[in-house]
Amino acid sequence: MSDGDEIDLIQGLKTGCPEAQRRLWDSHYEAVFGFVAIAILKGRAFHDAEDITQDAFLRAFRSIGTFRGDCRLRTWLITLARHAAVDHRRREASRSPPNGAVNDPEVLEGVADPHDSPRTGPAAGLLAEERRYHLVDLLAKLPEAQREVVVHRNLNGLSVAETAVLMGKSEGAVKMLHARTLRGLAERGGAPGSYFADLLTRKGAAGHDGE
Repeated sequence: MSDGDEIDLIQGLKTGCPEAQRRLWDSHYEAVFGFVAIAILKGRAFHDAEDITQDAFLRAFRSIGTFRGDCRLRTWLITLARHAAVDHRRREASRSPPNGAVNDPEVLEGVADPHDSPRTGPAAGLLAEERRYHLVDLLAKLPEAQREVVVHRNLNGLSVAETAVLMGKSEGAVKMLHARTLRGLAERGGAPGSYFADLLTRKGAAGHDGE
């Protein structure tokens, strides 16, 4: 979305335009859901991730008047999603913690596999699904900061600068954390770091240090 389109969208949102709200949802739902499902919930509890994502968008619709425009809408939405997730965790604190398995196939659908092809047949499709399960399982075992940097940089295509703002770190720290995380995934998965970068990349963010 261009800067001009985003400005127009913000203006529409501030007037309560339903079409603008639909555009915000369509443009950013996948990114916000991916952040919640993988970075926060570690690939578990698909329905909880949906609820938190919907809560984040409702917060955006209600508080768009306070949006100052000092970051992209996607960055702001992810911040709202983090707050919504914290509130959700507080409400669910008395419940038993989920097990360690990745048990929601829907969460995996947003993780791109560079080996996928519509012409490779069902066997290759099953292999691709296994790769996704393996990848999200590896991510689930990482510390939250490492999961988060991978989601922001590789899945959602955020720049180093945007990731630094969201994580409250310097840009240099984000670059180091990102590189260390990919190396760690390679060591755990028995594959080169470039493989995991490609597997995670949805919009070409891997290795992109754009501001």
